[in-house]
Amino acid sequence: MSSSQYIKGNTLATSGAIVNTNKFVSFLKNNTHITKLILRCSKINYEVIKELAQLSHLTSLDLSCCCIGTEGAKILASRNLINLTSLDLGGNEIGDEGVEALASGNLTSLTELKLYDNKIGDRGAKALASGNLTNLTLLSLGFNEISDKGAEALASGNLTNLITLKVYDNSINYRDVQTLASGNLVRLTSLIYNYCSIDETLPKNVLPQLKRKCNKRKIGEEPDSKLSEAQTSLHFDSKGFKPI
Repeated sequence: MSSSQYIKGNTLATSGAIVNTNKFVSFLKNNTHITKLILRCSKINYEVIKELAQLSHLTSLDLSCCCIGTEGAKILASRNLINLTSLDLGGNEIGDEGVEALASGNLTSLTELKLYDNKIGDRGAKALASGNLTNLTLLSLGFNEISDKGAEALASGNLTNLITLKVYDNSINYRDVQTLASGNLVRLTSLIYNYCSIDETLPKNVLPQLKRKCNKRKIGEEPDSKLSEAQTSLHFDSKGFKPI
């Protein structure tokens, strides 16, 4: 790929590219004004990931749907991305082991982390809740395999700066959502999940009332994912849930 044609301001963005290691990394090293890198659905190997993970000037990195897997996540977590504040690894099948590496690695400046569609279960949720990503204000965990145990871990962990939490399409029911709302996430104002996970064993008068209160809307922040489906967004405070 010819890198210069994809640059706008401090951002280099492309989708579906085949990345040549030497030329591409050399270009980025010589153009440190590029702090935001988007390589969505691109073909990259571990050598490229190793080189990218040394670019300490990067503040935002999007490797969604790049098939980096568990090993790619480990590389990113262990290198020199000390100024990275935003990381999108959606659709990479990094699994719990990859999440554990991210949670205990060098990415302590992160404020936004997107891990949707990654086969993450309760083990990964527990790692995030007890790791060193305490500066996170946005965490996206949609389309994963997190259940009540993972929700309880997130609620009782050290992610106390979270403002937005996305847990749509997990095995988290309404009672678990209440757990998230009543735990240590004291700054949380936006919780996004979907109706299919609401516990149908709730009293019959509760579920319709909840559905009437909630606004359905399109969520499009995570590109190249399944987010064209309507999701439920809830704003809540100490008095309970409110629609947004």
